[in-house]
Amino acid sequence: MSKLRHRIVDGRGRTEVQALIDEWVIGQYGERNRKIMARYLIDGIKLEQIAEEYDMSTQGICDVIYECCDKLIAHI
Repeated sequence: MSKLRHRIVDGRGRTEVQALIDEWVIGQYGERNRKIMARYLIDGIKLEQIAEEYDMSTQGICDVIYECCDKLIAHI
């Protein structure tokens, strides 16, 4: 999972990463997923803590992050 984070974050500032999230993380749960991605990619919060914050399972958070990372990587 950290390899995905590095692939998106390395060499980019906080503002650029947030802009990528805002532009490409869309859909039915877009707002929630954008917040999850910002907590993970920008704030560096662990999956377990994000799961607690959003009352989701750790696996559910992993699924969101993998799906969103795929979208972001396709556009960088």
